[in-house]
Amino acid sequence: MKHLLLAAAFAVGSAASALASQIGTANVVFIVDESGSMGGEHAFLEQIIPDLNNALAAEGITTTFGVVGFGDANHVPRTVRTLGDATTTATNLENDLRLDGFLEDGYAGMTYAMNAFNLDADAVNFILVTDEDRDDIGGAYAGITYASMLSALSGSNIVLNAVVNNWLYHSDQTTRVIGVNDEGEAYAADGSGGFTKSAGGIISNIDDGNTKQDYSLLATATGGAVWDLNLLRSGGLLAESFAAAFIDIKVQEIKDQIGGTIPLPAGGVLLLTGIAGFGALRRRKHATA
Repeated sequence: MKHLLLAAAFAVGSAASALASQIGTANVVFIVDESGSMGGEHAFLEQIIPDLNNALAAEGITTTFGVVGFGDANHVPRTVRTLGDATTTATNLENDLRLDGFLEDGYAGMTYAMNAFNLDADAVNFILVTDEDRDDIGGAYAGITYASMLSALSGSNIVLNAVVNNWLYHSDQTTRVIGVNDEGEAYAADGSGGFTKSAGGIISNIDDGNTKQDYSLLATATGGAVWDLNLLRSGGLLAESFAAAFIDIKVQEIKDQIGGTIPLPAGGVLLLTGIAGFGALRRRKHATA
């Protein structure tokens, strides 16, 4: 009996370990401004996607990536990359994104992504990248408001991050920070390519037009974070800190969306119940002996 119990326990332990190594799946969709000023951000995306994928894979998360462009010369959103692996998504992305737009409607881009892609992973994460506020292009996207956009994202359990032209500060209101999350936690460059976390992040009113209301507050309302695109554009150690913080926070967000663990399948639960039953039976026999 002892050997049987040990074997059963080993089997359950092995099954749990296998499950722990693969905690879930994620869809990550970049929704990207295609106006002429966005070349640097397009190059950044080509570099960050493989690194983000590797960081998620190290946590047991299988990820598919997609890219939607918005605001090109035709104004309407378009699919740049369908959902696929990181290598396929990132290869030549900088060249395939356009730089000829001038009316950029991020709400249209997000709406398009929700309709165009089969977003069926355990976690769905949108990353909006733009240096301007929203231009309402109307047409097929007429009538979209902040409230309706938030309702659509929240109703689909989509967490939004906004990489935008909005200055962010620590609570001292003098120290600029890279990002601020929905709980007011600030991510600040540490001067050596890394970053620190602390309470007291502030989304300032220094932005492009109505960026704070259009995008920054929308992102935090979904449980995501807002990121200062200007610090990414600074290059050097600041850009390295931006990338490090962005990947770290994205991985944690997606883990939180998934829940971090996958429960045992029914067979595993039954096996555990059986082991518990064996233990109780043996204790009763000893008690009556």
